[in-house]
Amino acid sequence: RNYLYREVYPREAIHSEIKKAKKILGELYDYFIEHPEDERLPRIEGAEHERVVVDFLAGMTDHFALELYQRLFFPTPWH
Repeated sequence: RNYLYREVYPREAIHSEIKKAKKILGELYDYFIEHPEDERLPRIEGAEHERVVVDFLAGMTDHFALELYQRLFFPTPWH
């Protein structure tokens, strides 16, 4: 652990990727907070909406989060 924090994590390339991931997760969070009716969100009776969104985001794989971000925020090409 000490090695990772000393030798790996301080790299600029890693900080750049962390910034990107935070941006993606932040925008997904904002979207789902603003769209509680979105059918992708689980329906949990009695749960606060923010908790549902946070748990939904926390359970995503990197691949799923990137695909979802692309579907929500990138234009769809016309064929």
